[in-house]
Amino acid sequence: MKKFLTLIFSLYLATLLFAPKEELLYTGLNQLNKQKINFEIEDVSDYGLLADIKEIKLFYDGDKVLNIKDIKAFPLLFFNYI
Repeated sequence: MKKFLTLIFSLYLATLLFAPKEELLYTGLNQLNKQKINFEIEDVSDYGLLADIKEIKLFYDGDKVLNIKDIKAFPLLFFNYI
């Protein structure tokens, strides 16, 4: 039983480390584009378990709504920290 749990945890950790965070972000943003919500992102960096997103500008129906300097995301598949 201990080996099985170790294997499951190792697979989960490997999935977190090697997940394409940048592609997942842009896939989500493309879904929001259908709702007239557009984003301009300057830089996305993947640091293993962390994703760092810099200079985000949010536009709704062509009007600038929000400007964010820096977001650090810690995606855990089941629960995410931003």
